[in-house]
Amino acid sequence: DLLKEFPLEPTYIYGGSLQLQSNKLCLGLQNMELNKPAILVECSEDLQNPKNGSYFMSTSEQEIRFFDYRRKCLDSVDMAFYHCHNQRGNQAWNYNNDTLQIKMQTKKKCVAGRELNQPIYLTECDEKAENQKWTWSIKKL
Repeated sequence: DLLKEFPLEPTYIYGGSLQLQSNKLCLGLQNMELNKPAILVECSEDLQNPKNGSYFMSTSEQEIRFFDYRRKCLDSVDMAFYHCHNQRGNQAWNYNNDTLQIKMQTKKKCVAGRELNQPIYLTECDEKAENQKWTWSIKKL
């Protein structure tokens, strides 16, 4: 099937920095390596154009993508970025603009974070938990 071999690019909904509200740290990569668990990093001064490898996008296909040419998506298996497989499942995320939570579609758990240089993780969703509230710096691309 041609579309499976060469999928169409999805629409981008959110972009820029993804900032955790509890401590104002941002989603980032360990040593710029995509196959290691994503961590919390110091946010770039320019949240809409971050320079430290922390530019991400949310897509119409429910992906959270690292912004570069390699098509890497956040994967719930170990919360690292792997090749986007376009089958949702462990790469399907729903951002709720009201609660500011990022929910894993299949496990119904939410993305949370704690401290600088520590990995992000999945936990039971709690709308009151500040460590589950994320803000995109660019809304509706």
